[in-house]
Amino acid sequence: MKRQEIIDRIHRLLVEEFEADPAKIRPETDMYRELDLDSLDGINLITILEKELKVRVDPQKLRNVRTLSQLHDFVIEMAKSAGKLED
Repeated sequence: MKRQEIIDRIHRLLVEEFEADPAKIRPETDMYRELDLDSLDGINLITILEKELKVRVDPQKLRNVRTLSQLHDFVIEMAKSAGKLED
């Protein structure tokens, strides 16, 4: 899986699963303030990402992730560690 594919999947998941407004999907978007996600949504997001991307997400490390750009980097690093990221 390539970096852009991961980013696109994250965006699709946010729109489909959390009814995020596609117009608000930008790297600098704060997921909790601007997309109205709450802590339960954060847990659901972890579960969905693990299933969708077949990676293991450490919930403690995800606690400091606020923006979509941070989420992209976090998930890409998880995919890289799991050997699922193509160059």
